[in-house]
Formats: sequence, C-alpha cells, structure tokens
Amino acid sequence: MQTQLTKLLGCRYPVIQTAMGWVADARLVAATGNAGGFGFLAGAVMTPAEIEQGILDIKAASDAPFGVNFHMYVPHAEQIVDLCIEHQGVPAGGGLFRASIEGVNGAARKSATAAAAALIPTVTGGV
Repeated sequence: MQTQLTKLLGCRYPVIQTAMGWVADARLVAATGNAGGFGFLAGAVMTPAEIEQGILDIKAASDAPFGVNFHMYVPHAEQIVDLCIEHQGVPAGGGLFRASIEGVNGAARKSATAAAAALIPTVTGGV
C-alpha cells in the first residue's frame, strides 16, 4: 500500500508505532518495521548508552527505517542526536538545536530515511 506517509517514511503500511516509555524497546520497533510499519524507540526513558544499544539491536533485527524519540531539553540531547545520525537512526525529539539541525540536514543528504525523519518534528509541530 502506498500513501504519502509510506513514501515519506519508507515503510510498507501507514502504521506508526509510537514511542511508549518502557514498552517501545528495540524488539517492538524491529517487529513493527518487519511487519511493514514505522516504529519509534522510546528513548525518552533511556540513557544515551541504552539508546545506542537499542539502535544497534534494531538494526541487527530489521532493515526497516525507524525513529528515536527523546526529550530535547535533557542535558545529553545533542549526544543522542549525534548517535542517531551516526547509526542512521531517525532523531525525532519534538524540537532541534540549531547545531543539530545542520547535522540532521547533512545526514538527510545521505539517507532517504533521515530525510523523511527530519520532517517529522515539523509535521507534528515540534519545531
């Protein structure tokens, strides 16, 4: 099924699995992607090290694109954005630091998934 959303996110079905704290772990995100939806890792309740491990676990279990949800007001938000870009996860934190926008835009030029994800905060009114 192709819709504007599936084209934007690179998924097969217009289904988004939200980042539910303590529920949306790497297993759920990978399963969602493997089933054709677009999953979000619940990074808002994780440390940067846990987020990085989650991203690696998702990528080991699925080739599907996915997002990483976190709070931009936490002291380590820029580190999380850098991890997402480094591992080609999709940062979606409800707002972006100016320096992070440049990083996301640079990653977007390299990855269609990152390009789609860079629009998510704008579409949801987060920026």
